[in-house]
Amino acid sequence: MMKKIIKYWNQSFPTLKPKYGNLMETIGPLILGIKFIKSPYGEDYVPFFYGGVLWDHDYFQVIKYQYEVLSSSFFNIGLLNNKDSRYFIDFSDHESNIQYVDKAISLFKNHDIFIPLACNVSLDKILAFFDDYHNYLIKWGEYSSAKLALIYEMKNLILLYYNEKKLSSQLLDEIKKNRHRFYLDNSFERIVGNFDLWINSLENIDIKDLQSNINNNKKTAKSFVDYEILF
Repeated sequence: MMKKIIKYWNQSFPTLKPKYGNLMETIGPLILGIKFIKSPYGEDYVPFFYGGVLWDHDYFQVIKYQYEVLSSSFFNIGLLNNKDSRYFIDFSDHESNIQYVDKAISLFKNHDIFIPLACNVSLDKILAFFDDYHNYLIKWGEYSSAKLALIYEMKNLILLYYNEKKLSSQLLDEIKKNRHRFYLDNSFERIVGNFDLWINSLENIDIKDLQSNINNNKKTAKSFVDYEILF
């Protein structure tokens, strides 16, 4: 059934490519797309906007997971209905209530947070997404200091990939000025570790190694449609 579901969504997002039960593309150093999370309670699923920076060596293993995941350099946002709850789509809706599925597709296409799929996107829009994502986490009670660190890490990796050293330096200064925000709960220390060691790791990323690793991962993902970030 999931193959039929993915095929139907693919008709509305024709440049995305099916991979591991998802629809994916690459944009610059990012992998983006739609992930279909099966409900553990019934015969239904929720479409998620999903993606991350292709820095992860094991990113293919991560996108295989059929549940929500917080992994280094990855994010996911579940589609919501007009009642601000998860948009569950029953498998049978693809047979008897296709209008309900089409409404989900329309909401996905016109979402005010999601990065547009299947097109070139500006760097400003990509960076703005992470600010919106941060606000989204706060609004829906999903915020944690560990997730804040994840957002900063992804922004920094993108800037360094494009050799935007000045912007990266400004971002790191912003992190240091807001050090207290990483101690509002214990998730940062539990998942990320020591703040000073973390900052030091961000300040000492080898740009050539980063670019090489991302480009190699993009070659591995060559079956995906590949777009570039615009400046």
